[in-house]
Amino acid sequence: MVKDIEQALSTGNLKEALELIKTLKATQPDHPWLGLYIARFHEARGKYIEADRLYRQLLPQTINPQMLTQIRKGISRIEEWHRQTAAQQQKEMAQQKQAAIAAAKQQTGEPRWGYWCSKLSPIATRKPKRPNI
Repeated sequence: MVKDIEQALSTGNLKEALELIKTLKATQPDHPWLGLYIARFHEARGKYIEADRLYRQLLPQTINPQMLTQIRKGISRIEEWHRQTAAQQQKEMAQQKQAAIAAAKQQTGEPRWGYWCSKLSPIATRKPKRPNI
């Protein structure tokens, strides 16, 4: 049954994987690999936050080296997804900023206002220094 779950998850057959996981959970609720397969199922469905939570929950409880390797690979895949998502969001924000600057340049009718809009940036805040007493 474990090999069937592994195969269903690797081929992307999520319906079959779900049924097999449910069967395994009903017949062997204490199976050591069950948590890993549930986490991989969530990851395959795109529920990365839930999968990450399950992987990290399994990590300190696991002593099987093969299972630890798979858990770490799952965590690294999710961390890569987070990095890609953050990069995509930054790219979209930069595009929105450029569109807003272009719109501001067109609305004012004077290029100097658009110039100042393009030069706006947040002011860095510093902690005040304490006087030496």
